[in-house]
Amino acid sequence: MSSFLLQQFKKNIGEKVSELSQVLGHLLKVSGNLSGTELARRVELPSATVNRLITGSVQDPRISTLKAIAKYFNISFDQLLGYAPLPKQFNLAHNRFAYSFQMPVFEIQQVRDKLDHDDEAGSRITWQCNDHYQQEDLFAIKLEQANFEPIFLRGSTLIVHRKITPRINDYVLVSIQGKEATIRRYYAEAGETYLYPLRTELPVVSAEHEEVKILGVILEAQARLRNMTEKEKAE
Repeated sequence: MSSFLLQQFKKNIGEKVSELSQVLGHLLKVSGNLSGTELARRVELPSATVNRLITGSVQDPRISTLKAIAKYFNISFDQLLGYAPLPKQFNLAHNRFAYSFQMPVFEIQQVRDKLDHDDEAGSRITWQCNDHYQQEDLFAIKLEQANFEPIFLRGSTLIVHRKITPRINDYVLVSIQGKEATIRRYYAEAGETYLYPLRTELPVVSAEHEEVKILGVILEAQARLRNMTEKEKAE
């Protein structure tokens, strides 16, 4: 970009600071009430820098700063600065509005011990849905074994809510007798609640047993149905 165009671009940014602040505030709100501090952490910027953009107190934001924020929300500079409308998923009036959440990913064998230690998660993923949850209540499980097929395929990613109350026929993540987490179906009959196994050779367990700990309710299962071959990866 030539120096003239760069100066003109910066001038335009300065004139759009108030709209930038409004757009950014809206993006945070519809992304699950994301805080400026959390956004700063995700885009690897100083929290003071991001919070000044949110309040509109900075008149000459760096292009690199705006680029990082636009990339995170997958929008253009024009959309971030208010020149162009935001995508439909950021429009509260749109019927298919989606909230965006970022959460830690655990292996099922480790989740019982590491659930309260997000920093020990192997990775994080972003998940979008039409329901508004508290981001800190969500986590994901990566299934690397076929123990839960055919209901949950090997390689599936499960989105789990750790605080909501299970309903009849929900699939829940549980620890029984202090063992590693497993998946059971929650069921109620004659006023009693039970955990049904996915494999018939395993016993049915009372959901109210003192040695049963429900770690979360499975909201969604995402399965990859086709993997690339080594040849396709090389190409």
